[in-house]
Amino acid sequence: MSRTRQHGPKVNTTARHYFELPVLHRSCSRLNFGMKKQRVKLDQSSLARYLGTQFRRVPIYFPDTCLITGPVMDEAVWDQLLQRPVCLTELVMRELAGWLMAPCRHSRLWRLVVSARLDRHGPVWIDCPERWPQDHLLGIAYYSNLLAERKRRARDLALQLEQKLSRTPTDDELNGLFQKGWARRDFHVVRSGAKELRTGGNVFTDEHLVVTACAVGLFTGNDTVVLTRDRGVFDQFAKLTSLLTMHYQGMRFAEAYAAYRSSFEITPMPIGNPDIDAFFVAENSFLVRKPVALEQFVDWLLPHESVPVGLHCILLGGEADSFSLDHCFLEAERDMDRIIRMKGRTRGWNTDRIRGRNCHATGFPRGIPNPRHFVAVVQDREIYLPDGTLAFPKLDIAHTVFHDEVLSAPVTTGTE
Repeated sequence: MSRTRQHGPKVNTTARHYFELPVLHRSCSRLNFGMKKQRVKLDQSSLARYLGTQFRRVPIYFPDTCLITGPVMDEAVWDQLLQRPVCLTELVMRELAGWLMAPCRHSRLWRLVVSARLDRHGPVWIDCPERWPQDHLLGIAYYSNLLAERKRRARDLALQLEQKLSRTPTDDELNGLFQKGWARRDFHVVRSGAKELRTGGNVFTDEHLVVTACAVGLFTGNDTVVLTRDRGVFDQFAKLTSLLTMHYQGMRFAEAYAAYRSSFEITPMPIGNPDIDAFFVAENSFLVRKPVALEQFVDWLLPHESVPVGLHCILLGGEADSFSLDHCFLEAERDMDRIIRMKGRTRGWNTDRIRGRNCHATGFPRGIPNPRHFVAVVQDREIYLPDGTLAFPKLDIAHTVFHDEVLSAPVTTGTE
């Protein structure tokens, strides 16, 4: 999927409230995204109380590897966690192989993990492919690979720099390279990802963790909480929830358009615009005018009845009795499980309802007049995995690799 950086087309900034992380931002009356920054220091009893009081429904906790192998947590914290289901993903279990052989901390959790069975749920349960239908497995693979694209691009840029210098770049040289190419918040992802991809290991554990946690929540209707000490995991979670929201809107609109096609106003896609042509086959694409006022669109789009599902990620900093805490969340809807299955069933599209075309409700390439008034029904230009199992619309990759603050920078997904 990787491509070299070039000066290419840009993505319109009308989708900015899906890319950014505003404090308690409400993009519409539902699908509420928010972030809490608890910069005051917390002791372990306060952390335990926070975990026990912040969720309206009983959550499933998804600890990252570093939460288990990092600084020791008090029993009060584990008492709160183990009153609820704790899930370990397949890749996290691989990273815990050393801890499972010689647990130097958290022995209570260790006993529950080694006694867990794959064929049932218990206090601790192990996620594995056998638990999932095929569409879900492919949907999880789609989003895990999509989130990993920043790491792949960082690796390719590092290799290009190494070839140019005829030696291994220094840390300072790599840092400068990544800081030029991405926003500051990407640094934790691209710096570690480039190193991991070159040295081997479970390089996509972070991506698989956040995607699995969200998929479990949407599939079961339970709230889920990713617990981590890694800012890269926190950022990947925020990115994933924005992607799920955008793709879900595209799927919902495609269903409405397919059911009542004659009631929508159609406009041709502009032809001959290089920014549009980089992402879409323009002659096989068109625009559909939104049927309601802009401020009513998302509420019109969503189902009349919904089952709310809270998707959360908590980032811990510090240790012992001096924790800091960042907490971001999406008030998602159970119906959003269908977008994960749709991505798996179609091998990468938001819909299967529009005669071989995909549907994007927001975040268009530049060159479309009044983009907020339209939805794009398009033939995407795509990049395939080497085995051909999944196709990634270039627009999805652009939304993943960049954020609003760098959307004016060259987008590498547009041209070969």
